[in-house]
Amino acid sequence: MLSETPSAKLPTNVSAFPTLQSCLCSCPVCRARSSTLGCSLSCWSGFLSAIARRTVKIYAFYLATSIIVILLISAAGSLATARFTDNPFVTLDGNVGSAIWSAILLTSPPALPGILVLYLMLTSIVIPLFLLGAARSSALTLAASCIIWSIAQIYPDLSPHLAAHSYFNWLAWQFLFSIGMFIGLQHGSGAPTFKLMGSWLLTGAWLVVIVSLTYRLLMLLGPKLGVDTDWLRLSGQTMKDNLAALRLVHFLAVAALVANYFKSDSIFFRNVASAALINTGRHSLEVFCLSAIFSVILNVVVVVEQPFAFARVLLDLTAISVILGMVYMLTERRVQARSNRIMETAGGAASTCPLSGRSVRLLSSCFSQRFPIAIANANSRPKSFPSVEQHTKQMLRLKKLSTKRCIRQ
Repeated sequence: MLSETPSAKLPTNVSAFPTLQSCLCSCPVCRARSSTLGCSLSCWSGFLSAIARRTVKIYAFYLATSIIVILLISAAGSLATARFTDNPFVTLDGNVGSAIWSAILLTSPPALPGILVLYLMLTSIVIPLFLLGAARSSALTLAASCIIWSIAQIYPDLSPHLAAHSYFNWLAWQFLFSIGMFIGLQHGSGAPTFKLMGSWLLTGAWLVVIVSLTYRLLMLLGPKLGVDTDWLRLSGQTMKDNLAALRLVHFLAVAALVANYFKSDSIFFRNVASAALINTGRHSLEVFCLSAIFSVILNVVVVVEQPFAFARVLLDLTAISVILGMVYMLTERRVQARSNRIMETAGGAASTCPLSGRSVRLLSSCFSQRFPIAIANANSRPKSFPSVEQHTKQMLRLKKLSTKRCIRQ
């Protein structure tokens, strides 16, 4: 989700955030002024502005989704005779007006959109604080985050929940956010990251995953086979709310296995299904909000109509198809916007040359060879699009190329 944060000052994905730290000492502004103060203020101002815009966007999507969900639940309750009290996703506290007002104030949002309250807090509080500390030492900042997580395990009620339906302890979940940012910083800076260097670490990750899968199967099949499994049952909701150590270790083990066996250049990511999955992650906020709305609609349909299993599958596939269609349109719009920005940069750089007409033609010819994404036919798209770091490097090379051609002419 952080990868969608727009900024003119800083790269827009987590793995590129180390340029913030390098910007404070080696950017062109610093070299030109022989001082890091002006650049530091500029970089941090742009970054905090991007965080503020992202926070506003999350709140806008949260509020719109909450209002739609409230209206849907209210309409379903007035039109249907079925009772929804047993389904927390389609229940409403109070009347429509009070429910909408509570959602605006973040005090009692609907169950599914209420998850975005946690996202709001992590985006507006944890991300700036972590990156502020990481500018000095990312390892010490991660250690501080781990200490806060440990305290949250001992005192789970230390931080009051902002919303009545906020099930997650943000003091605990901030550690997972911090781990992701830490790995992104290390990856973007070229420093050694969490790689499975030893076979024992890989074995440990597999052991965690296998034990977890065995536990799941035992809890599912044990009662049917007459095996008493009550003594093994864990409080799943409590573990999830407070990000218990077992859940955190399991998540990291799965992430380590995926990172070990599926490299970024793997052929696994070069197909339509993988591209759809990746693009879904790039638009996670929009996807979550639309899926929350569909979840309420489908829950109402299931409670009222009680369709057969095959009909439920068709309903799920229809909802998934609509979500993928939205992802495709958002991806196309993002690609087109990026292409337009590259072309505008190319045109602006070439227009500074005295022989601007010829420069534009030469630059366009070279540009079409180097960056086919911007010149390609509207009906054709490359199999993969450049990352933000690659996009930034391409723009810098493009400006240098324009300057060289102007000098030669």
